[in-house]
Amino acid sequence: MLEADQIPAASPGARAAGGKKAPVAKKRARSGPAAKGRELAGLTKAELCEKAASVGIPGRSSMSQDQLADALAHTGRDRRKA
Repeated sequence: MLEADQIPAASPGARAAGGKKAPVAKKRARSGPAAKGRELAGLTKAELCEKAASVGIPGRSSMSQDQLADALAHTGRDRRKA
């Protein structure tokens, strides 16, 4: 007979009593500046400049690629405050 400390822990999605799968917690979709920043990091500088122009970010022509991505990631937050 197995001792209590020798019983293997159930893994997510393991079958519960009765043969049914145990529910697995769903991961929430991330949103906000951090998630948006990761999405923008895959764009080229030209694409970022185009997006920055469409939302009216001042000084975009002198910004680096990282600065453009950061500015774009934070545009929604500034507009919600107003």
